Amino acid sequence: MKPLILLTLAAIGAAAADPVAVTINGRDYTRAEFEQLMRNIGGNIPAQFNSNRQGFLDMFALTQRFAEEARKLKVHELEPYKSRIAYNEMMQLAQYVLDVKNREAKILPEHQRAYYDKNPNKYSAARIKVLYLAFTNTALPGAAGGRTEADAQALAARLKAQLSKGADFVKLVREYSDDPDSKSKDGDFPDIKPSDSSLPTNITQAVFALKPGEISEPIRQPNGYYLFRLEQMIQQPFEQVRDDIYIELQKEFLDQWVEGVRKSVQVEVKDESFLQGQARP
Repeated sequence: MKPLILLTLAAIGAAAADPVAVTINGRDYTRAEFEQLMRNIGGNIPAQFNSNRQGFLDMFALTQRFAEEARKLKVHELEPYKSRIAYNEMMQLAQYVLDVKNREAKILPEHQRAYYDKNPNKYSAARIKVLYLAFTNTALPGAAGGRTEADAQALAARLKAQLSKGADFVKLVREYSDDPDSKSKDGDFPDIKPSDSSLPTNITQAVFALKPGEISEPIRQPNGYYLFRLEQMIQQPFEQVRDDIYIELQKEFLDQWVEGVRKSVQVEVKDESFLQGQARP
């Protein structure tokens, strides 16, 4: 009998420690239960709840009643609602299964380290100097202005030739560069990485094709030509990129799973004219 009494007292103690915080349409919720419900729903719902809890509870209770009325009327069995509900459920489940598979990826520290060792260039950074020659193609006739694109292209080719013969890159930066920021630093440019999306792809590819000390061919951009010199290639420490590697391996795992599912997809069009028609509104 004594164990039963202890269990009863424990239950009473637990209830007292976490009392009912709100009752919605007859359903009791503790604070922990309802806040966990909001987190489970996710998206912007937790923020909406926290910004105006009373207003959210009123809306939640009313929506719940609307859903109950819909079930009484069997709205979920009526078209077009039945099809819409089925489609929305399909879309949500498709997204949720991706979340579930993403969490299934077993990525251990040794996997991250092996990936890092196998892909040294992926986690390197290029330390470079830049010489920028601006041009404009929109100057008004007769107006004093900057150089034309043809002038900038010719100057870039001439400076590249001088640099190939050993000219001082920093000296030419000080004399010709039109980028005040890098010019004030003797051409120094922020380190760039192969995955850097802030730069045009052709610039990143050109820089990472260089060896230390080499100078790129003039690279045209909408408002100017660039010359880059690679100073050195810096290997990012493993500790600095381990989180990036985890995300990359997680993505690889998910991509492989998605590709496997994609191979099982079957679509067979029996009437080619079907592809040309337009669905009626």
